Amino acid sequence: MIILDTCILRGLSLEDSSADFLRTLRAVGERLGIPWMVAEELAAQHAVKYQEKHVAASEALASVDHLTPWKLNAQLEDCDLDRIRRHWRSAYGQLAETLPTSEKVMREALFREANVLPPCKAQKQGKTGSRDAAIWLSAIEYGRKHVDETVYFVSDNTKDFTDGGTYSAPMDRDVADLGDRFVHLTKLDEVVERFTEQVETDHRLVREALELMVANGVIGNEAMAMVRAARYGVDVTVHVGELEYDLADYRTNAILASHVTCESVSNVATYRIGPHEWCTATVEWHIGGLAYLEDASLAAGAGFSWTTAVLFTPSSKNPRLTILRHSAPRPLTAEQFDKMGPAVNRPMISLGDGGADATELEMFLKWMSMNSHHTEPRRGIPRKYEGALMRKIRADRETEIEEMLRQLVEARDAGHGVPRRRRADGES
Repeated sequence: MIILDTCILRGLSLEDSSADFLRTLRAVGERLGIPWMVAEELAAQHAVKYQEKHVAASEALASVDHLTPWKLNAQLEDCDLDRIRRHWRSAYGQLAETLPTSEKVMREALFREANVLPPCKAQKQGKTGSRDAAIWLSAIEYGRKHVDETVYFVSDNTKDFTDGGTYSAPMDRDVADLGDRFVHLTKLDEVVERFTEQVETDHRLVREALELMVANGVIGNEAMAMVRAARYGVDVTVHVGELEYDLADYRTNAILASHVTCESVSNVATYRIGPHEWCTATVEWHIGGLAYLEDASLAAGAGFSWTTAVLFTPSSKNPRLTILRHSAPRPLTAEQFDKMGPAVNRPMISLGDGGADATELEMFLKWMSMNSHHTEPRRGIPRKYEGALMRKIRADRETEIEEMLRQLVEARDAGHGVPRRRRADGES
């Protein structure tokens, strides 16, 4: 078990290569943990910073509102600190599992602070260090409970925890019964060196592995799952056929991905972790297919760009993809959308008008009924396209009237009289 201290994660961006490395280790089966106190410290640091910025922003808005002669249509959401903390607990939980801190550890941590026992200390403002003690003792407790595991405690707080060479009492007694099952590391680089070996990348195999993931539908399935999980949907590029050829950015909560291309690959690295080789890379995918639009009667060919950091084996047979993280999807440019081809570049349609291939629509509607879960209020069709749809409705109505007139003329010419239209209740 690799146990990380607060200081290792505090300066870490969740979008950088170091965070991806931790995700990689966890994905290939290494166990990473953070004591409960670390999770709470990290969440609290973000919450305190957010609260400070929220107060400053509220004061700034109030100042601008006071100086604005008209009503200012700007406001902040409420300062929901519980939501902020939940977000960051979840975010760090993707890097490492949270290890529980027992009541025994909490009591011992407070005892050590009260008695100024390492890693606690006395400062001018008073005694401090109970959180450090709780983190340290959580790692010790884990090692004692899991006698078949080696604990790698990673912290660059050498002032309180030392560098692992020698420990002051009672910390020396804490580790005495763990022996060589307790390894103290002071940098994340030491974890990299101990658990991985960087090897030369075979770029041909990397490309073959990525293309196989596309061919097998792995990326399309991952993209569809990501869209369904997005709380407010994702922005896509849509072909609006009723206005000749026009593209619009629209929001969808469901897309049946039928066209996927691997547009670019960067930041490729290959590591040997244990007996296996693994690759990490940043890949931009272009995803296209039939999308459900936020008016329940509309669908359209749609596309978006999706950038992911991925982990996979450099194999053309079984790449074993893991998406380590991903950015928010972006609509395609007109040029990128054109390249998706006619299977995607199709106009907006009504799900009931038979304007697209019936088999595909039937499959899409069935898939929608199984997978859609709209929890947010739907946004109507953009105002600029309301006229287009109204023209289509009028055209459909005019076609129906023309058909009725044709039937009247045929009936008259055949000498059958004028057929009478029947009401829904059967009365003429």
